[in-house]
Amino acid sequence: MRLGELGRVFDSVQNDKVAAWYNGTRGVVLAVQRQPGTNTIEVVNAIRQILPSFQAQLPPSFKLSIL
Repeated sequence: MRLGELGRVFDSVQNDKVAAWYNGTRGVVLAVQRQPGTNTIEVVNAIRQILPSFQAQLPPSFKLSIL
């Protein structure tokens, strides 16, 4: 599954002056927001279902975590 199948995806940054850190390690934050009129529980369940496939596509040195 691709992110574009879940919603609109923009190849850009909102602010290039901000850095993300997680447990003292440099990270990347991917924020997913539901669209108005959608079921939040269904959105969360769908995201949790596809996370293993995202992790499988990452290099072994990358770790995918939910904040």
